[in-house]
Amino acid sequence: MTALSSLRKRSGLLVTIVGLALLAFVLTGLFESRMSLFNEKQIAGTIGGEEIALIDFQKEIEKMAELQKANTGATSLDEAAMEMVNTNAWEKLVRDKVLVSQILKSGITVSDAELSEMIIGKEVDPMVRGAFTDQQTGQVNQQFANPQTGQLDGSLIKSFVDKEIDNPQNPEFKGKWEKFEEGLRDSRLNAKYISAIKKGLYATTSEAKTQYTGMNKSVNFK
Repeated sequence: MTALSSLRKRSGLLVTIVGLALLAFVLTGLFESRMSLFNEKQIAGTIGGEEIALIDFQKEIEKMAELQKANTGATSLDEAAMEMVNTNAWEKLVRDKVLVSQILKSGITVSDAELSEMIIGKEVDPMVRGAFTDQQTGQVNQQFANPQTGQLDGSLIKSFVDKEIDNPQNPEFKGKWEKFEEGLRDSRLNAKYISAIKKGLYATTSEAKTQYTGMNKSVNFK
């Protein structure tokens, strides 16, 4: 009874001690989990044996999303658009890690004249056509359409870009346009490099005949 009485008198102190112990346990687990979270490098994937940090992948996604919104004039992207952005972001990382070094070694380039032809030439690049097309109707924006043909007019694009680059009320345009041109150049570099690879894998008729003969020829020997 004496022990029980003593415990009753000190019950407040015991509750306090137990509470502090539980709080210390919870805080210890919390700090350990946070330290583990910050110390552990989160990996999005691996390209050519090199680990790609999740934060780097997320930064690329953000860049792609902003570019997509700038190209389409949208203020936000739906689920389907974001899925495409994620795919494009990863493909760009693959290109940067794998293709860029090979393209540089190959000596393949895209000149300024070629880039200009992609934007305002007779056969504009699909990326350019998409940027100056109404995404809802699929029609060329009237601002950039030739009055006679209704087709995309390179001279109208050039006039618009030259004006907006020097427009003090639209200071962000120049940077966005430079990124757009960079994307065009990269796309053309990829296409030219892949085309070069395909040509390198081409076998002539003579080579095909020689290979066929070698595979089907039989001989007797001792």
